[in-house]
Amino acid sequence: MNSILNIDDLHLEVRRDHIANPVLSGVDLSIKIGEIHGLVGNSGAGKSMLAKAILGILPAATRISSGVINFDGKDITRLDSKQRRHLASRHIAMIPQDPMTSLNPVRRVGKQVCDVLQLHMGMDRGKAQQETQRLLDNVQIREPKTVMRMYPFELSGGMRQRVLIAIAFSCKPELIIADEPTTALDVTVQRQILQLIKQLQMNSATALLFISHDLGVVAKICDRVSIMQSGRIVECQTAESLFDEPQHAYTQSLLETTSKYYRFDRGTNTHSETPAEHQDHA
Repeated sequence: MNSILNIDDLHLEVRRDHIANPVLSGVDLSIKIGEIHGLVGNSGAGKSMLAKAILGILPAATRISSGVINFDGKDITRLDSKQRRHLASRHIAMIPQDPMTSLNPVRRVGKQVCDVLQLHMGMDRGKAQQETQRLLDNVQIREPKTVMRMYPFELSGGMRQRVLIAIAFSCKPELIIADEPTTALDVTVQRQILQLIKQLQMNSATALLFISHDLGVVAKICDRVSIMQSGRIVECQTAESLFDEPQHAYTQSLLETTSKYYRFDRGTNTHSETPAEHQDHA
């Protein structure tokens, strides 16, 4: 299977007081067309910074010092800012971490989705409104016409995240980056959102980079998993192989922690959310 994204020996640094502090150190990552690829690591490992490098939205003091980010045959590190914006808005989308703050609070939900369709897909207002209704229906929002007239504060966290997922899939991008999209949600809603993302990805065949600190969550939907530690990818395997035979000591330590709360079902590539020790007595 061909890859939509290939990152080769990527080095990223933050400059403070004329001193370069490394953030990413020789990252290698490949995402295949149509796969869900998990990126797991503790806070500060560099996961979100890698996502920002792909999207071209790095902070001002941060720069790529060397390496290649090849997206669909193009080294996007060599594109100018206008070209990067077009790529990020049309061909690479993002599902952000916090649904509570990621939508404009003073604009109606439908208008925010319509704006994306009109700007990036060239739709007129009527067509964009029809497509917005369809997209909200696809993410299992009841009465989408009513929701389109509402403001974000009138929606629950789970509904706001569904709107953000609809926006991410709206332009039919080749790659979606989901940066811990269920962190701010409770467990029941989290499960629903994961199932929704998985179903939409399967229907669209869009490649998905799913960023998380939780192996239990990643195991539910990912085909392959890369483990990140201190700005480096230390291991990459299929999800099943990773749980069967972790190679790196850091991966093994993560799995030891995870196994206290999840039991990996290799037949279905999912995790039970019941503590393993409780299952033994069930």
